[in-house]
Amino acid sequence: MGPRLSPELTPGWRGFGNSQKVDEYVRRQTMSARDYADFMARLKHDFPGESFLLVRFGDHQPEFAERIIDPALDEATIAPPRRGL
Repeated sequence: MGPRLSPELTPGWRGFGNSQKVDEYVRRQTMSARDYADFMARLKHDFPGESFLLVRFGDHQPEFAERIIDPALDEATIAPPRRGL
């Protein structure tokens, strides 16, 4: 994994001792939770008494998920070659 995305948004961030990919995922989830709370506060302030339906969409698991589910998986099993595309 490359450098952190927008490191200035989490000054003083320290990982939890996981792999770099896992710690970066946790850092970004922390940013997301903070931003969501700020967004909800802004909606309540700007639109008092209004109701909203918010939907959070994620299109994939983090890239390290398969290693946690089954550490024995190899790259060929995780991402077999695509054929006919």
